[in-house]
Amino acid sequence: SLNFNTLPPTNRLIIPDLNINVPLIDVPVKWGDDFAEGNFDEELMQGVVKYPTTAIPGAQGNSLLFGHSSTERWKKNPYGIVFRNLPKLQKGQQFQIVWDGQLTNYEMVERKVVLPKNVAEYYHEFQDKGKSFVTLMGCYPIGSDAKRMMVVAKKVANE
Repeated sequence: SLNFNTLPPTNRLIIPDLNINVPLIDVPVKWGDDFAEGNFDEELMQGVVKYPTTAIPGAQGNSLLFGHSSTERWKKNPYGIVFRNLPKLQKGQQFQIVWDGQLTNYEMVERKVVLPKNVAEYYHEFQDKGKSFVTLMGCYPIGSDAKRMMVVAKKVANE
């Protein structure tokens, strides 16, 4: 019998309730693991970025994925507002990640608005639990980069 893999060939983040289905960009480690550093402008033109050094989606740990919630119009970024509706994702809502041909389901568990300097601390709360989490992060409020909206979801068994 033939086995057809119907998953898309690229890594993707799919959040049906927010109408999001976008490429997930893997970035090689460039600067060590300080979340405050690093310029990802180029990668953010291509989709949502998996922060280097964070867990692989589906694996144990916490995968940090970030995208723009607003952008300067002149930048003409097709993904410039990909995370604009992140605050609308509700507890219990599910979404999917395709990574290296594997599909993983996640369920939203909590959200927090933090200052950039507190991102790492909140991230590590879930990194160290011994389970598989993903954290979606965008700037907050819309049009400002003063704070970060962080939405945490945990891996759930595939139906």
